[in-house]
Amino acid sequence: MAGNDTGPDGKPQKPKLSSGGGQLRLSLSDQSILRATIGDRVAKRVEQSHPEIAASRLKQASEKAISEKKNRILSENIAFDPDTDEDAKNLPGADAARKYREVLQKALTDADHIHHRVVIEQLAKEKIPIKTASIQLFAPVAAKLGELWCEDDIDFVQVAVASSRLNIIVNQLVHKAKSVLPVQRNGRKVLLARTSGGNHTLGLTIVAACFDDAGWDVEGGAETEANDALMRQLGTSNFHLLGLSVGATSAVDECKEILSRSRKYSYNPTIRTAVGGPAVSYDKYAFENIGADIIAVSALEAVERANMAFA
Repeated sequence: MAGNDTGPDGKPQKPKLSSGGGQLRLSLSDQSILRATIGDRVAKRVEQSHPEIAASRLKQASEKAISEKKNRILSENIAFDPDTDEDAKNLPGADAARKYREVLQKALTDADHIHHRVVIEQLAKEKIPIKTASIQLFAPVAAKLGELWCEDDIDFVQVAVASSRLNIIVNQLVHKAKSVLPVQRNGRKVLLARTSGGNHTLGLTIVAACFDDAGWDVEGGAETEANDALMRQLGTSNFHLLGLSVGATSAVDECKEILSRSRKYSYNPTIRTAVGGPAVSYDKYAFENIGADIIAVSALEAVERANMAFA
């Protein structure tokens, strides 16, 4: 019968031909298979003979990916505004941090790499708390760079260089702050990680700084991905909280699985879980039913709710 792939003996059947109007015809099922097979092979042969076609398709795919990323960056920066959020505005050193936004942006995009090193020394002398600098300076400047890229005022190479410099500045200031102003520990430990394929590292660095400032022992962070290695880490130490940064709303199911596995493998059977990041800031409600104890749209909210959960 047309459309069957195997015969009574279980062996593959050859495509059947039916007759109609004096002509031999393939069944609809076999026509579909044949079109797909020929179409795929023809496309590959054409691309091999005409590399400009393959290059054009690759360029189109790249431009589409960049466009989608730009739209995501624009949407990510809507949820939390440090200039209007009351808690963010009242952070110690907030006014001083805001004054450095233009200086920092120029240092990140300037052709002369020496400027970002000067900024490190200037900020270190100001003694602005890392949490304040992260929320009132680093995050807004990173958002502004994203906007400039989306508007084609700077190119991808400039964005990449600026991101690298910003990470250097943040990491060095975090190190300097720890050596100068040790924070009293509260005995609680958090493990931070990001979903697979994400590059939302600055946000996690800011979250780590905020938890550290609140007295938490912080492990993981921007370079830690939620995978099997993370589960092994959960199983060997008594973490009170797992914080997961999510880069895309399409990762809802992935998050749900990670949170479920974390409770299964955790050394601490009462571990709490928190989710945040760009995707949560963009669509918090998409993550309501994944089993997280805390859903936060900003680093400040994540730390505040975590402290309340363990009060």
